[in-house]
Amino acid sequence: MDHLDGPQLKVGTIGFVALADDEGAVISAELVYWRNDCLAARLVLSGPDGVEVGWTFAWDLLARGLMFPAGDGDITVQPAPGPIGGVEVSFVARRSAARV
Repeated sequence: MDHLDGPQLKVGTIGFVALADDEGAVISAELVYWRNDCLAARLVLSGPDGVEVGWTFAWDLLARGLMFPAGDGDITVQPAPGPIGGVEVSFVARRSAARV
């Protein structure tokens, strides 16, 4: 489905990406929603070199993940720990997918 045809709403935020050896990086992130596909949300992560990587998933998964752990597939969402409200989104690559 080509989401670029319809109006969209973008919400900028920041993300923390966990890396190997207990290291991590803060990167810019964006949630994107389309009127013509109101049941989906897209999370786009932007690396320091300008490369963007995105995942599209059900809006309901994001909404449920605000309150309690949700999802049992490649993407799971849960409330972020700590004093600042937010969600923690975890991605699991399929075995057949290339590793990044």
